[in-house]
Amino acid sequence: MSVVASRWSGRRSDRAATTCCVQTCRCCGVNPADSLEHLIPSALGGRRKIPGVLCVACNNTSGRTIDASLARGLEGPRMLLSITGDRNQTATVRGNSGSLGKVDLAPGAVPRPVPGPPVATEMDGKRAIRFASMKAAKAYLEALERKGERVRVLAAEVQSEFPGMVEFRVELGGEPYFRSAAKTALSLVVWRGRDGGAAERLLWKHVSDGVPVNGVSANIAHAPKPWPLASGFEALAHQVTVERAKDGTLRIDVRYFGDLAV
Repeated sequence: MSVVASRWSGRRSDRAATTCCVQTCRCCGVNPADSLEHLIPSALGGRRKIPGVLCVACNNTSGRTIDASLARGLEGPRMLLSITGDRNQTATVRGNSGSLGKVDLAPGAVPRPVPGPPVATEMDGKRAIRFASMKAAKAYLEALERKGERVRVLAAEVQSEFPGMVEFRVELGGEPYFRSAAKTALSLVVWRGRDGGAAERLLWKHVSDGVPVNGVSANIAHAPKPWPLASGFEALAHQVTVERAKDGTLRIDVRYFGDLAV
């Protein structure tokens, strides 16, 4: 068995017709699989949903735990590519700027100064004060006036900076990342109507409770250098590959944004 998919599209959710038999949740094995599961987490740009995999409770639990951990680990690419989840989830990354100090990089790498106290310097008897925003500067002057202090503004200028280069390190490691990636791969197997055998059931158990299972091993790789922004859309696609060997071993390979592999 070999199942391969590449998914990071803006397609609308696929609401496939359900069969006459209601499937049981692959995680808990108790409740009916009556929810629509994202094949790729929506926070990573996934839009395709498939039925017959998880119950509502397990879907919600995985979304706020293992999928949320994966989204936090990939907040750099999410921010740079302005990805918005189906619940309006966006990513903001804090960094440093030469002229603005600490900044929050909003979606699209738009710098926003981090609110903080004004920074004052003095030279030749004159004081220069740097504020994070015009609003903060106005509030500071109004506070001085309320105290009865007279302030004469000699000059004022607005400085902004768009980062010429953004660097951040992406490191994927640990059990939540593997469980989220395994859930994506196993959901792909269900969606394609394939049978992963006993190995599939072992993996679903690990996805469900995180308890180490004999026969399940993870090899999680990460970008050793600052993650490069690929030039083409196809190079950024999430890729999922599932292979079942003759001995029953199930091998999964999930690559986010081209080369961040789990």
